[in-house]
Amino acid sequence: MKTDQRTATPDVAEDKERLAGLLGAPFAAAIALLVYGALVAHDPPAISLSRLAGSKHVPASLYAELLGVLLLLAIAMLATAWLRKRLLLGSAMAMYGLAILNLHYWGFALPYLLFGGWMLLRTYRARRDLRAATPGSSSTRRRVREERRR
Repeated sequence: MKTDQRTATPDVAEDKERLAGLLGAPFAAAIALLVYGALVAHDPPAISLSRLAGSKHVPASLYAELLGVLLLLAIAMLATAWLRKRLLLGSAMAMYGLAILNLHYWGFALPYLLFGGWMLLRTYRARRDLRAATPGSSSTRRRVREERRR
């Protein structure tokens, strides 16, 4: 994609961004299944001899809801990468990374946070550059007013 086309369409994901989403989505689904299995397997029993262990029990339905949300985010990553929507892909990857990070699985979360943040930053910069290059935009008018005052 040429530079003038890139500034004309700031929301369209480039090939390497699309590849990150298309490769990241199946891995996200696999990670969601692994995390779900690990959480269910290591959940303490509801009733135990010590009250402390019983208070840390989490119902399995909560883990099932978490699995559903994580798989939904993985599907959203796949769909937005397929449709080349950079902003939505970055948002889905960042939310997935935050969800996994809150479960204390840092190694799985950091790549999604980094790629999601990278895409959101690129979208912001492309929109900013497009706004500055567009005649009649507010930033262009402000710049012309400041030059007239000098």
